[in-house]
Amino acid sequence: MIDIPRAFTYAFDDPQWLPKLLMVGIVTLASLVLTPLLIGIAGFAILLGYEVELIRNIRRGEVHPLPGWSDFGSLLSLGINPLIAGVAYNLPNLFIGLIIAVITFTASDGLLSGGLVMLALCCFLPLLIVYNIAIQPVFTLALGRYAEDQRLGVFFQFSQLIGAVRSRTDLLVQWLLGSVIALVLLGLVEAIPCIGWVVGLTFTLPILGWLNGQYAAAALDKGKRKNA
Repeated sequence: MIDIPRAFTYAFDDPQWLPKLLMVGIVTLASLVLTPLLIGIAGFAILLGYEVELIRNIRRGEVHPLPGWSDFGSLLSLGINPLIAGVAYNLPNLFIGLIIAVITFTASDGLLSGGLVMLALCCFLPLLIVYNIAIQPVFTLALGRYAEDQRLGVFFQFSQLIGAVRSRTDLLVQWLLGSVIALVLLGLVEAIPCIGWVVGLTFTLPILGWLNGQYAAAALDKGKRKNA
């Protein structure tokens, strides 16, 4: 069972919640700003490492699972493999996005060109939607496994990961529902200029990380206990 409401409150039970969340917001904002200079890529690796630590703490039943920020180097090292895997998982998105971009920018003005662009969108966008809905729970459970086994290959054990997703469709529905609720609420917050952007950036990782950790704990650890 995934505790969806708890995703929005658990962080505040931590005595150190304020400095921890402030650092999440700072690193997230810095990563977004510095991405054009490629420095931000290291920031995203750090954030992924932080999420892996969060998922690990949730799986281990830590009272205050929100990780600290005492060792940036360790978080960076921990997040490199998930970053590489994330890029690999998103290659279809990048490829189809490139095709749509090429069609859009090479098409000349006119009804025929506009029709080609619309045809490309109608053909490829549904595929992207289906692909991303299917691949996100796989990547989430891969993060859960990686929290205990830091090998890049963990992300590409597709038969095991897909089997874990399919074996607990009840958890999948709960996780999807929680993720949709969280994204809608975060979207409403981020619609508020300035302060809403900062709050949204700060809470996205802790909220979605909780849901991911709960999903991984319920889907993976239950299977381990059965085999014990």
